[in-house]
Amino acid sequence: MNRKIKSVMAYQGITVAEIARRVGVSRTWVSLVLHRKKPSRRIREAIAEALGEKYESLWDNHKGISHS
Repeated sequence: MNRKIKSVMAYQGITVAEIARRVGVSRTWVSLVLHRKKPSRRIREAIAEALGEKYESLWDNHKGISHS
């Protein structure tokens, strides 16, 4: 997980489980996306929204990201 996301989560007191609840997917799925094991732009965008951040501010490298 990149430092920016970790920092935002810590500052807001939000856990992976809370993001998963907000996004409507499993905690495992969020963790896989956050740790770059499953590239999903759709889930990344939902995570950014759940954190109140812009997509580009959390993920500056978009190469190879699925748009599903």
